[in-house]
Amino acid sequence: MFPQRTMKSQGKSTQFERRFAPFRAKLVGYLNRRTPDRAEAEDVAQETLLAAYHQQESFRKDAAPLPYLLGIARRRLRDRQRSRHTTELLEDETHTQPDTTPQLIASLTLKNALAKLPEAERRVLQLTAIEGRTYKEAAAILGEPVGTLKWRVHTAVKTLRTILSEEETRTR
Repeated sequence: MFPQRTMKSQGKSTQFERRFAPFRAKLVGYLNRRTPDRAEAEDVAQETLLAAYHQQESFRKDAAPLPYLLGIARRRLRDRQRSRHTTELLEDETHTQPDTTPQLIASLTLKNALAKLPEAERRVLQLTAIEGRTYKEAAAILGEPVGTLKWRVHTAVKTLRTILSEEETRTR
């Protein structure tokens, strides 16, 4: 399954095969139920096994391998779907014709309101609300505690509501 270079890596590979390889079919089946594309399911399964191979030293020997693999697979698939969704949104924005529908007006109003936010508040909303990252992931990116990030998100949403209500009052 993996290249074998030294006795140590050969042992690591054999240990991996014994522990995780029996669950490959269940892993692919799990992913097939969550994505319509069989090739993507196979790719994510392969990425999952590769991640498990590189992280097997941190895997507790008394833990069940299948839930461990399914957790990795779920996160890998979610990351791929988020990435694809973001790419589609960017492509849609560059290929659409100007439109005066209420949805577009609301979108532009929101973009204008976001532009008025202080940079720190705009950044936390970008990471959590727009990119869909968890508070823990966003806090790690920004290098601050999760509690501080939650406070910043709360403040940003409150400021954004104020800006939007002022704009709505002005347009009436």
